[in-house]
Amino acid sequence: MKRKKIRIISFFAALTVLFAAALLMLQAGRRTAADTVRAEKLGALLRLTEYTQNLSPELEKAAVLSSPALFSEHLGAIIENAACARLSLDALTDGEDAYAGLYRAYRQLGDFALYLQHELSAGRELPEPRRDTLRTLAAFTASLTKQLTLLSGAVLSGEKSADGAESALRKAKVPLLAEDLPEINKALEGLPKLIYDGPFSDNEDVPKDDTQEAWQISKEKAADIAAEFLNIKPLLLRELDEQDVPYPAYRWCFGGKSVKIAKNGGVLAELSQTVRAGAARLTDGETRAAAAEYLTKQGFSNMQAVSARDTDGVRTFEFARSADGVLYYTDIIKISVALDSGDIVGLDAGLYVMKHRARKLASAVITAQAALDLLPAGLEAAGQPQLALIPKRGAEVLCWELSCRGGGGEYRLYLNAADGGQEDVLIVTRSGGTVIFN
Repeated sequence: MKRKKIRIISFFAALTVLFAAALLMLQAGRRTAADTVRAEKLGALLRLTEYTQNLSPELEKAAVLSSPALFSEHLGAIIENAACARLSLDALTDGEDAYAGLYRAYRQLGDFALYLQHELSAGRELPEPRRDTLRTLAAFTASLTKQLTLLSGAVLSGEKSADGAESALRKAKVPLLAEDLPEINKALEGLPKLIYDGPFSDNEDVPKDDTQEAWQISKEKAADIAAEFLNIKPLLLRELDEQDVPYPAYRWCFGGKSVKIAKNGGVLAELSQTVRAGAARLTDGETRAAAAEYLTKQGFSNMQAVSARDTDGVRTFEFARSADGVLYYTDIIKISVALDSGDIVGLDAGLYVMKHRARKLASAVITAQAALDLLPAGLEAAGQPQLALIPKRGAEVLCWELSCRGGGGEYRLYLNAADGGQEDVLIVTRSGGTVIFN
């Protein structure tokens, strides 16, 4: 315990030195733009290392605990540290695609912990395979912590004295990040995907529209929007951070809820909280209507539910934009509804905020009937073809989406609307109110 405290104190000490140095530079009036970038990246690296270090023991303890109260407490810590690590990684790497695997790993850690909390709220015991997964993730984060610690030491190695505080910032080897972090990211290629949501929900490589100009709101206006959403006064909000990647936004929290307001347009881009829902009382139609109504209220119009996943008292829908007869799987929103009350308990519109833009699509060359005629042997259509824009290989492809059955399974087949070529196929799994794609 003593060694752990010493390590944590050392990171806070490093942060203190770092920001004290930045303050000295500001007071001296000699801080350059390069100094600012170095200071921000150093701080982000130290925070990323600290949050990753916190994850390993929390995961290891959760794997052996039998007390529901303690188990829930450690899962909450995992969710919080994983989210903070993602924010630090964003600040450190400027959202570069080279670190997508590492970013996804932190997201999946949080998703997995949230899934286990829902299992706990349903009164189910944690099976041994789940405990094994927690142990594996504990070992993974411990190894990652060692690598990040070595990197932190290398970047901070110039800090020798109080007089060297400013030179430590100037000598910070920020280029090391480009050399070392990709190696860490590469090691994640074999990390299993823990949770999959709806069709194309994990595709984050669709090019953003860099030409679209949207009016940006001030921090004060964003705080008013967040406070109104939480039904509190703006002064009660605790600011988490202001970020420019993966999209410009402000983040605040209050009472266990975290909200993100996009700077462009001031829309609610994310809502997260820990939920303990009671027994399900609402039907699929009621929860679907509640989700659609909420999205419309938040300014997201013409949205169509395309998938749903039940996790013990909470139903998470994935909505895709629908316009001119086309489903846009590039513009998706995830929204969670409590099955006992119909309350909206979660929202993730990040992909919509990043990808949504006006598009001019070419007309389909292949007709709907021609698409049906191109069904592979052994598959039969289970509905009418639907035009859909899907993310594929870093681009957007207009396809015919065909719901099919065959060999005892259910599938979604995507045929290129220009030449009829097979672009993708997803396996559909249904269980109760859950419809997932893989």
